Amino acid sequence: MLRAIKKTKSVKKIVLASSSNVYGNVEGSINENMPPKPVNHYGISKLAMEYAAAAEGVECIIARPFNYTGIGQAEHFLVPKIVSHFKHRLKTIELGNIDVYRDFSDVRWVGNIYTSIIESDITSGIFNICSEKAVSLKYIIEYLEKLAGYKIAIKVNPAFVRENEIEIVSGDMALLRQYIPNSPKPIEIDNTLEWIYKEGSAIIHTNA
Repeated sequence: MLRAIKKTKSVKKIVLASSSNVYGNVEGSINENMPPKPVNHYGISKLAMEYAAAAEGVECIIARPFNYTGIGQAEHFLVPKIVSHFKHRLKTIELGNIDVYRDFSDVRWVGNIYTSIIESDITSGIFNICSEKAVSLKYIIEYLEKLAGYKIAIKVNPAFVRENEIEIVSGDMALLRQYIPNSPKPIEIDNTLEWIYKEGSAIIHTNA
């Protein structure tokens, strides 16, 4: 595809959707200057895509979004899984460590950021897309308990607990704000959770 684009010379801008997974297991706030060290196949594949684009010599923008969620996301992802349990008023849920903090964004906001990038004067570079706020899984569960009006019992499944798991991971989006100072502000996680819980279709849950 990149080679075809080079031949046509009619494409004005290319945005490649990479992932924060290319950074690997890094504690704290992550910026674009940190060297990539992916630790899973997904992160490796995304970094390979970035290298392939560089090898082809095609000018492009590489976006590295952190976790994002919203209506329509599959249940095997963490937030939809938790929301689904509450929508079905299940009494228990199996999770790993809930005392970890991760950077979650709203898919509606992420879409707006991609639009801002496309409409901007940026033609190349690597940019994080993130809320810059680390939220604990425990907080997400407690907020959904308020929305649903009941408490859920949490069973820790050892299979879901990662060895040497990083406690706090968040992104730094200062670089993108520098290039697009009027970019939209992130949607708060409370708003996102309410949107999914109240407006999303109930996901069929087969493992009660």
